[in-house]
Amino acid sequence: MAEYLGIDVMREGYLLPLVKMALQAPLPKGWEVYKDDKGEPFYSHRRSGKTSYRHPADDYFMKKVQEDRARHVKAVQEGSAVKASEPWLDFIDDTCEQHVRYWYNFRTKEVSKIRPALYSVLSGSAAGSGEAGGVPAVLNAGAPPMGEGVSGARIDAVANSPASATLA
Repeated sequence: MAEYLGIDVMREGYLLPLVKMALQAPLPKGWEVYKDDKGEPFYSHRRSGKTSYRHPADDYFMKKVQEDRARHVKAVQEGSAVKASEPWLDFIDDTCEQHVRYWYNFRTKEVSKIRPALYSVLSGSAAGSGEAGGVPAVLNAGAPPMGEGVSGARIDAVANSPASATLA
């Protein structure tokens, strides 16, 4: 998903919360998700008849990435942002009953159960408002190494009925 949004996870760790938010984005009102003959999810807006293989919120998140990137560059130029932020992102391991929260560094592949000191997001951005959520297993740097059953794909299971769609 990071690659899809045009984010380099090694250099733009401050944008990872947006990736997480995009993966967890609910469908806007009136949209439903189905599977095509090949098993690929697609989205349909019943009232307008519009269909798309792209999530209806993708354009919003692509615009948000551009805005937050510009805001970060400006903050770095003004000296009010960390120039080299580590690409940490928090996840929930839902393979155990306690749903343990942990952090994963996409550059070093380090896992920490304690919030890293260098973990920071650009303040004032929509990305900074996210709480712990599901694990985005499709980030372009590879899935974090805790638990096989960790949730995170935008759609974990989709049958032919939109009622069976679950978001991470």
